[in-house]
Amino acid sequence: MSAHLTVLRAAGLFRGCTDSTAPTARSMCVSPPRAASGTFCETGSISRSATVAATIKGVVSEVLAEEDVSPVCSPELLQGEHPLLSPGDLRYHRLIHDHFRIDWATWLRAAGLDDINPDSGARFDSAAYAVEAAVQGEGVLLGRSTLVSADLAAGRLVRPFDLALKSRWKYYVVYAVGALRQKKVRMFRDWLISEMTSGLRNRP
Repeated sequence: MSAHLTVLRAAGLFRGCTDSTAPTARSMCVSPPRAASGTFCETGSISRSATVAATIKGVVSEVLAEEDVSPVCSPELLQGEHPLLSPGDLRYHRLIHDHFRIDWATWLRAAGLDDINPDSGARFDSAAYAVEAAVQGEGVLLGRSTLVSADLAAGRLVRPFDLALKSRWKYYVVYAVGALRQKKVRMFRDWLISEMTSGLRNRP
């Protein structure tokens, strides 16, 4: 089964580029340049597993972060007529969906719940919009750790339950062997790792 990983591909002079489903630096990855010179920015994919990058001759890959998935919601949903005190309380709330491979059906099954419709609720093509809907109290999102860490740290979102499912996806920075001899490449790589590390450190 293929696993899609959105990447930032850069060569020559770096320019900012983010995945539309993940608008923060914490969701970016870098792939090796296609040419020795020039400037371009595009999104691509790595099939099967991101670790395939480690097997490409002339390429170095470093893990930026692993990812897990768990329900997140506005703190407001912990109060009111049907507060989220246990997973069974999800039946009283709207489920928010994006298009990640680990979906509500998978999480509800892991939680031992078979009386909640995993397909109900609101669907978003953009993970960023799904996160914003959760922040606004529109429902409960099955949030990816790398995408919701900032909102969790700021208190805009909370994790009402402990159950988190580990994703087999990982985020990588990938670059050509010897590329770090270029100051601009080294600075970009160091900044990216710093941003990721900071986000994970501040995660509740």
